[in-house]
Amino acid sequence: MSRILIILIFMFFFTTIANAEVVESWICQESSNGDWSKIIATVEVNKGKENGKVDIFGESHIATFGTIGTNKSWKYGSSYEFVFMIKPNGEAMYYDYSKATKGDDVKPQITLFCKEKEIVKEDAPNIKIKLPEDKSEHI
Repeated sequence: MSRILIILIFMFFFTTIANAEVVESWICQESSNGDWSKIIATVEVNKGKENGKVDIFGESHIATFGTIGTNKSWKYGSSYEFVFMIKPNGEAMYYDYSKATKGDDVKPQITLFCKEKEIVKEDAPNIKIKLPEDKSEHI
């Protein structure tokens, strides 16, 4: 019984995160100048700014979001061993700490250049206002 409860809680938690409203989104490429047709990574921040998603190297990961100084940071993996960080100027670094030991100086595995992507809300309400036909009685 407790195993089923744990599975249900786990499914609810990750479904909630996966379906959360995205409030910030970035696309990243290898060059600082280009036509943005070769996107290497996409990162998102969900409403509440505590978690988000990292899509990189063809894989999608639910991540914990935060800031380190003025840098934006997404951490994921079983022990948060993967870090994607964007500086205010759009420069991004991807770090892999999975094989690092305490005291290692880990260099970025890849450096990218990112720009913020406009968020378009597809479910914006369609509001219609009906005006009275005969305006004379409302004057």
